[in-house]
Amino acid sequence: MKVVFASNFMTHHQLPFSDAMAANPEIEYYFIATATVPEARKNLGYRDMNSSRDYIISTYASEEKRAQAIQLCDSADVVICGSAPEYLIKNRLKSQKLTFRYSERIYKKKRPFYEMPLRAVKYYWKHSRHKNLYLLCASAFTAADYAKTATFLEKTYKWGYFPETIKYDDIDSLINNKAPNSLLWVGRFIDWKHPECAIEVAKRLRDDGYTFNLDIIGDGEMRPILESMIKEHNLADCVRLCGSMSPEEVRKHMEKAQIFLFTSDRQEGWGAVLNESMNSACAVVASSAIGSVPFLLSDGANGFIYKDGNIDDLYDKVKRLLEDKSLRISTGLGAYKTLIGEWNAETAAYRLIELSKTLLGGGNKPMLFETGPCSKAEIIKG
Repeated sequence: MKVVFASNFMTHHQLPFSDAMAANPEIEYYFIATATVPEARKNLGYRDMNSSRDYIISTYASEEKRAQAIQLCDSADVVICGSAPEYLIKNRLKSQKLTFRYSERIYKKKRPFYEMPLRAVKYYWKHSRHKNLYLLCASAFTAADYAKTATFLEKTYKWGYFPETIKYDDIDSLINNKAPNSLLWVGRFIDWKHPECAIEVAKRLRDDGYTFNLDIIGDGEMRPILESMIKEHNLADCVRLCGSMSPEEVRKHMEKAQIFLFTSDRQEGWGAVLNESMNSACAVVASSAIGSVPFLLSDGANGFIYKDGNIDDLYDKVKRLLEDKSLRISTGLGAYKTLIGEWNAETAAYRLIELSKTLLGGGNKPMLFETGPCSKAEIIKG
């Protein structure tokens, strides 16, 4: 079976899945990269991975590579199309060949009601004519967004991003050796990621007499605001701005942190730091509006979900974890088991192959898996 994954550029969030696909002896696998890594991403620690594997074809390298990419998409048994130009799949859609759209939610921002009909017509025309076109939902809210356009009904599957999953030899030792009362926040300092919420939590914890340390990793336009908040509230002794780091350095901080704060709003399409922090056995407190949260977290079992925008709810759940060591441990362990057991690149690759075989064999909208990657993506409003 020939499988092609077309996207903008290779990242550490896509590489493990691609490696798992390429390692399967039954699969002839290619990744098509259509753009270079933006400088803004490089400044945040991203590396250029477009030349890191033999199976990667970069369309921008030459006309020959571009032609090769088109030929591969035309001839493949299966194509996954993410953030890639439509010309790559134009011919196969006309031929009704098996194709998966790979999409986060399409309504990350609230839209005026008068825009909705036009967008619905646009998406309906783009997708409804292709009987062998399915949707891999890289957000728990993707299915609901597309349902508003009357497309991909009963053709949506849970998906996501699959960064490296580390299997620790002694997970209990990792958890027990985490820094006491340690909190961590990771991301770009931009408005919809709400790093200010982490500092507000720190202020309340300090005012209520708790002992803790909060590390904030990242950089961006909001840095002066965060620095001002730390200074204004005299938090320098317990809150540290650590700057940007490579993915490997971020994971080391996650391995040391007991509690991970994930404060983005609905504009966070997926949020791979959730995968990474759960894999590092952090007790996560995350916003209900983040795309990955309803797929990965079960509130109170392997993490805590607070109502988006409700700082009181966020604070109460962080405080509860700080006060209860056994809850921190059980929550972090549950998070780790979720990633090791189901939400990882190897499982995703295996399931996508099995799903594709069934669809290629004429299966009628099969739902082979009850939970996790490639299970049915229900319509969740939010």
